[in-house]
Amino acid sequence: MRIIFVFIFFFIIFVEDASTKDLLPRGVHPQLASFYSGEETFACLDGNKVTPFNQVNDDYCDCADGSDEPGTAACRNGKFYCKNYGYKPSLLPSSRVNDYICDCCDGSDEWDSGVECPNVCEALGSEARSEAKQRRATHEAGWRKREELAFEGKKMMEEKSKELEKQKVELSSLEQRRLELEEAKNVAEKLESDAKREVDEQFEEEKNRKLTEKAQNLLKEIDNDGNGKISNEELRLYSGLGQQQQLLSPENELKEESENGGGDNLELEEMFKGIFGEGNENIDLEMIKNKFKNINDFLIKCKEKKQKEGNEEGVKEEGEKEEEEDKEEQPKYDEETQKLIENANIARKEFGEIESQIGQLQDDIKNSEQFLNQEYGTDYAWAPLKGHCAELTTTQYTYKICLFDRTVQKDRNGHNEVDLGHWGNWSGPETNKFSLQKYENGQSCWNGPERSTLVELICGSDLELVEASEPAKCEYKFLVRVPAACQDPKEIDGGGETHFEL
Repeated sequence: MRIIFVFIFFFIIFVEDASTKDLLPRGVHPQLASFYSGEETFACLDGNKVTPFNQVNDDYCDCADGSDEPGTAACRNGKFYCKNYGYKPSLLPSSRVNDYICDCCDGSDEWDSGVECPNVCEALGSEARSEAKQRRATHEAGWRKREELAFEGKKMMEEKSKELEKQKVELSSLEQRRLELEEAKNVAEKLESDAKREVDEQFEEEKNRKLTEKAQNLLKEIDNDGNGKISNEELRLYSGLGQQQQLLSPENELKEESENGGGDNLELEEMFKGIFGEGNENIDLEMIKNKFKNINDFLIKCKEKKQKEGNEEGVKEEGEKEEEEDKEEQPKYDEETQKLIENANIARKEFGEIESQIGQLQDDIKNSEQFLNQEYGTDYAWAPLKGHCAELTTTQYTYKICLFDRTVQKDRNGHNEVDLGHWGNWSGPETNKFSLQKYENGQSCWNGPERSTLVELICGSDLELVEASEPAKCEYKFLVRVPAACQDPKEIDGGGETHFEL
């Protein structure tokens, strides 16, 4: 009996509540029902005027705030409430009431226009509930993946922290070892240098002796009259220049070649000024006995000039022979010195290897510190996504984002890649800091700023680049779905910004 009584009690309350809403003047929001109680007078909601209640919705605007005409178009600032049973209610400007356009899904805004508006609220509600159900499924799937990412991220942070400590210990050990190897290298190189010095000095003395002897022999060949001096005529004849080619002095000949386009003759001209002097017809043999190589180079150049005029093969073979003779021999060391050289080479190699190891380890430490210093959310769900990429291909471009790295635009054919920005920071509001990312310092625009990208992150079951646009010059905007952006569906149902149910 008590159960029946309780049921009847709540039924009466429900009917009374529903009937109360139905008795409200047309267009009144239920939350304002207490102001439209049906008494003899009506007080404008702004409190500035009181009118008879029967003037509510009389198609004449009495209140400055339009509150007396919620169901007509009499007041320009009035609001009309669409009940839209089966879908979601809405508020319209009163100016849309009876304007021959169906705005409310239940058609209630055209109550006196003569326009028949079909009630499509149930269909819209069914569609909206289906979309809400799909959104909820997406959020639930994304949240499950976020929980997996958070577990993985926390583990990554712990492992990376341990790895960093290990790297620092290893670096300290390698730096100590480097000091030891550097000292060993210095000792080995000192022994090598001391052992090679005597042989090298003897080798240089012998090389200079041979060069001087060769220069003297060459100059004797040029000095046809044996007077110990070389005339221009003797030099011209030896170098193979024809009678029609005048050779007042080597530098004048070179100057003539320079004026005719010889690319390297100015250098040779300056060289010969130092050898022959200026204005001297004859040259002292003693002045140039140690300048054999310079003279020899000049003579070869003269013969190359003659090569163009004829007798190419003979001159070419002679030139190659002279070049072969000019190749310097290397000093020969005894077995003990060779051993010291080998030891020094080994020491240099070992030192170079540990230098390379230290450099690589320093890079690894820097990367580890950068990873650990990055913000990945309170649960580290973003950490496993660092470096993960997504692409979107449009009619003209392919856009790409690699999280915490960079954003890119390239032609569909894969060429002309444009840097749209590198990781900058989280840019979301305080209430949802991890909803926006900023990528900056990209490639500069023509007569414009450096490119940058603002990335909006929304919940999704997988990483996906959904939209890419350029709302302002050189400023791009990406929309990215990603599990780490998902919230707990329970928290959303409990009063968050997104609601799944109608």
